[in-house]
Formats: sequence, C-alpha cells, structure tokens
Amino acid sequence: MKKIISLFMLCALLLSGCSAENESLQTFLEDWHSEAPMQSTPENAPDIVLRLTHSSEKGSMLDQTAECFREKLEMISGGRMQVEIYPDNTLGKLEKAFSFGNGRVDLRLGVTGASYSNIIMWLPLLADVSLKDVETLYQPGSALRGMIDEDAQSSNMRILAVFPMQYRALASTVPVCSRQDLSALKMRVFGIESSHSLLWSTLCAETIPVEISNVPLSLQLGVIDACDNTLLNLWDYGIDKNISDITELPFVMYFDCLCIDESTYARLNEQQREQVWQAAAYAEQEAKASTQLYDQQLRTEMQAQGIRFHTLPAEDLDEIRSEVQPILYEYYCSTYGRDVIDRFISEVRAS
Repeated sequence: MKKIISLFMLCALLLSGCSAENESLQTFLEDWHSEAPMQSTPENAPDIVLRLTHSSEKGSMLDQTAECFREKLEMISGGRMQVEIYPDNTLGKLEKAFSFGNGRVDLRLGVTGASYSNIIMWLPLLADVSLKDVETLYQPGSALRGMIDEDAQSSNMRILAVFPMQYRALASTVPVCSRQDLSALKMRVFGIESSHSLLWSTLCAETIPVEISNVPLSLQLGVIDACDNTLLNLWDYGIDKNISDITELPFVMYFDCLCIDESTYARLNEQQREQVWQAAAYAEQEAKASTQLYDQQLRTEMQAQGIRFHTLPAEDLDEIRSEVQPILYEYYCSTYGRDVIDRFISEVRAS
C-alpha cells in the first residue's frame, strides 16, 4: 500500500507540472526502487532437479530403490542435485515403451525402452542358458552389455544401472503342475502381436490382453485365470490376493533398469555425471543385497496366504522348450534380423 500511495504521488507531481528539482526527483526514485523486493536465488537452491518416474506404487520395492538413488545422489552432491520421484506413472505413460525425449522425464526406473533388452529377457529360451548365466555376462564392459548400451543410446537413453534379474512365474487360480494343465488356461498377455503373446498362445487355450492394473479384477471375475510376472510384481500389483497357485518356469526373465534421458545427460557437467553414476551404482548394489532376502520373505508371506508353489517335471519343461524355442527364434529374427539374434546367442553360449 505504501508503494501504491507513493506511485500516485509521483504521478500527481508529474501531471501537475511540478517543477521539483532534479535531485529531489532522483532521491524519490531511489527510495521507490529501494522498497522493491530483490530477485535472488536462495543459497541452498539445487543446481539441477531431475524428474524420475516409475510404474509401481509409492512405498513399493521399486519405489524404495528410487528413494535409495535419490538419497545417495543428494548426499554426494551436497544437495546441489535433487531428484523428484513420480511413482505409479503420475507423469503419464511414456510413448514407445517408456522412451524419452518428451521433455517431462529425466530418469526412468523400470523396464528399459531399449529394444535389444527384450532379447536379453528371452535368452533362457533362445539360447538354452540360465538366468544366472545371463546375469553374469551382463556386466558393464562386457560384449553383451556393450550391444545393449549402444542400442539404448540410439533410442535416446543411457542405462545407469541394471537391477537383479528374476524369472517370470505363472500365477493362476487353478493348480498348474503339468504341460497339460497349461493348455487349459485363459492367459493374460500384454500386447497382441508380441513375443509374450506368441509364447502363451502356443501353450494355452486362450490369450487375453489385459493392462497390468486390471489383472487383479480380471482374475477375480474369471476373465482370465492366469498371468505371469515376477514374485515382486505379483505382490506390488496385488495380484497375489486373487490367485491360489504359482508355478515356477525357467523360460522368460524380467529385470528393471535405471535409465537417463540422453539429452538430460548431455546437459550435466563432468562432476554431475560422475555423481549420477555413483548414486546409480550404489542403488544397484543395495538392490542386489536385498532382493534375495526379499524374495524369500515374499514366498513365506504368500505361502502363509495359502498360495501353493509348483514346479513342472523336467520332461515337461523340455517339451515346452522344444515346442516354443523355434517359434520365438523366428519371431525375433524377423523383428531384429537373424544376424543380431545369432550374435546374442553365440555370445552367451561361447561364454
């Protein structure tokens, strides 16, 4: 109010043709400007704020991993770098399998949008190797990791960390203890024309596309009677509350990555990049240390709920593998090129 009155006084003086001396007017203007608030940056303001998104709920294991990364980055940067976490896709689903480039997201924790990562997930089927074999070979600096990193950067992202790999288990409302039991299922799939759909359409009576958030209700209503996912995701999405049985299958695996948008990475200076890598490595190690224990806790909790765990006979597993492997191999050859798929397979088999 004082400033408004002062402004009216100044206007009145000018309009009335007042012949005040120049230095008096100058003094008045200096007083006016001295009352204006100074625009300054708080001393503790961060140099950069990174937006991180993931698809799980707040408080979930994935969200805890995001918090681990955030806390470490903010600590080693002295608060000069900060992270805002947006769980449950609250920034919206990103196009093209969580690709970057829309300017809204700097970091993504979850399945990577790098297309070659799909090949990694299917190597147990494509190359007759175990999850542990792939995990051992998928280390920074390896030829396998180099192929993925190169592909990721061509998709405008950089992989900062790779979290523990886990097999996708079959979760169902009926016991599945044999190949024959599989053939009677109404199976949830994601996407109609995908390797996931191709696998289960070969093995099951019917495949039905269902969004992951709608899986619990679909199981409850009998729209589907089975789906597949890691134990962690079955728990985080509440699917465990609507199933009675879990059958462990060593065919397809899943793993989360922490990726950064390439344009965001380009804006960071050398020190900031090093701090981001350090925080990512720390979160990766913490996840590896806790995943095995957490997996066992989930099994114990699910069994306490009455969920039964099954494994298929070795001969049934061999039958399934011989049945679907040629189909998936041709699918991936047609998608990425035979030379690319053969390179991945030869790399893991040679090692």
